Amino acid sequence: MSEIRKIERFLNFFPLPIRRKVYGIFNIVCRTLAYRYHRKKQKWENMGGEKTAAFSLKESDVSGVIRLIDFHVNNHKTIHNSYTVHVGIKHFDEGEALNFFDNYVIGSVKDKYDRTIEINTEAMVFLYKERGTGAHIVDPYNFSSWRAKRLRWIRPTLERTKEIYEKREKKWSTFLYVSQFEVPYTDDSGVGQIDINHFMVVCRKKSGKPLKFITAYHCQNHQQLLKWIEASQPYTNKKK
Repeated sequence: MSEIRKIERFLNFFPLPIRRKVYGIFNIVCRTLAYRYHRKKQKWENMGGEKTAAFSLKESDVSGVIRLIDFHVNNHKTIHNSYTVHVGIKHFDEGEALNFFDNYVIGSVKDKYDRTIEINTEAMVFLYKERGTGAHIVDPYNFSSWRAKRLRWIRPTLERTKEIYEKREKKWSTFLYVSQFEVPYTDDSGVGQIDINHFMVVCRKKSGKPLKFITAYHCQNHQQLLKWIEASQPYTNKKK
């Protein structure tokens, strides 16, 4: 009997609601494993691996993804945002965005582990993106109202989430602060709806220096979020 058949046989012992939960978790794990497989296979090929040769993930890759998704499922929480009450959901123009950044975003903030994160004046460059090159050049023509919309969720995410991931790189460590928000809106028929938004704030830490805000992202869907966190490790503050 194949391993898949064995798993299906075991699952048949459970009621349907439990099986649905198991299938849901398996689906998330498999999607994330697919992202890990493609990322590592591409790296292997770039280092000289033959494209025609068999490439496989290690058991540690699989178990690592399972731990990652366990952390994600248990810590991915909805955070309610009081800033939405202050300014609504509408798009900012450039002046409104810079004013909001000065009044509500800039400065120091403490995360759930009492770590200081600095949001400096130069961080506002993430509001600007040059078309074509993608460079962050401060110019009214490069201002993005879609990026400005992210301003409302930066501080609430940094302050409240426990879903934090770390990716160690050569010169620094990158930390991903992840949260979920419910954004109310009215559909075309005038009925109130709730849109679920996955959100990520990226910070960076160099040795001996505090964490520094770099940018923020709105994830288009859950799959995109999984792809972004796949190459990182859960951060739980147990290293201190």
